[in-house]
Amino acid sequence: MSIIGFGNRIALLLAPALISACTNAPTAGPTNIPTTPGPPPSNTAYRSLDDRGATGNNSTLGGVLIAESSLRFSTNTVSGSLVHATGSTSLTDGVFSMVDVDGPAASDGLLTAGPIFFRPYSYTNNVVPSTNYFSGSYQYVTTFSGNYVVGANTYNVISGIYGVVTSSTDIPDAGSATYSGEAGGIYNFKNSSGVARTFLTSGTSAVTADFSANMVSASLNDFSVLNSSGSPVIQSVFDEIRLTNMRIQGNGFRGGSVTFYKNGGEVSYDTVIGSSLITKTSGNFFGYDNSIGAPDEVAGVLLHYGDQGIINLIFVAD
Repeated sequence: MSIIGFGNRIALLLAPALISACTNAPTAGPTNIPTTPGPPPSNTAYRSLDDRGATGNNSTLGGVLIAESSLRFSTNTVSGSLVHATGSTSLTDGVFSMVDVDGPAASDGLLTAGPIFFRPYSYTNNVVPSTNYFSGSYQYVTTFSGNYVVGANTYNVISGIYGVVTSSTDIPDAGSATYSGEAGGIYNFKNSSGVARTFLTSGTSAVTADFSANMVSASLNDFSVLNSSGSPVIQSVFDEIRLTNMRIQGNGFRGGSVTFYKNGGEVSYDTVIGSSLITKTSGNFFGYDNSIGAPDEVAGVLLHYGDQGIINLIFVAD
């Protein structure tokens, strides 16, 4: 998800199709009822991202992003708020901060705040035009990518998720729930010709939240792979990524293990990204489903890199 720079401006790309009622998501919602159906213990009235009603509570936003630069890689926590009546959206990760006082434009999801711009994620990634990573729509969470400059020389490419986070009080302490949705991102690797960039689009995600064990796992697969020109290519290294034992903490989860597979067989890290591995996984629960007594949606990010390659993925599921 590489973005052409905008000087000293911050540019984030949003997927406007995700800021809407959950009509196109692969499933109707989580299954495996973990607790007694009913309203959340906190009595929070969760409102969707596109709710513009003038009455009712405003929403606390949260999420996580991956920041990549020539100097470092990091995962940063995103926080903010949404004033539903106006759409006013504020976001910060501790490095950049922005406020759009009237929210995303109805026509294309554009957010602006002075020199800061949020552009529709699904329209273009400025490398492969019209690539649609995520075609489903979700009530409480959206994805974004973009860039910003810190100081004079540190250029950051970022990607992540944010939305109306589930209150920590409303995370069940027993049972489990399963979610299905989408995944997408980039895979860069070194070959005899240099660094090859591929775009992993239209992937699927299957996520299980085991609230009794405080663990989240996810399987990401079925990607359509494009090269930097936007042409389909055959991914010969792996066809599935499994994230296991991500520990639930509050209303989010992080850590765990990453394993690659090809045709059902495990693939070594060296084959995919080389040695000197650093792995960062993180995510959040979003909204609430009264019919099952658990969070309605889940999303997260994966940054996995070594001396021969890097994988940067987002997954979102309902």
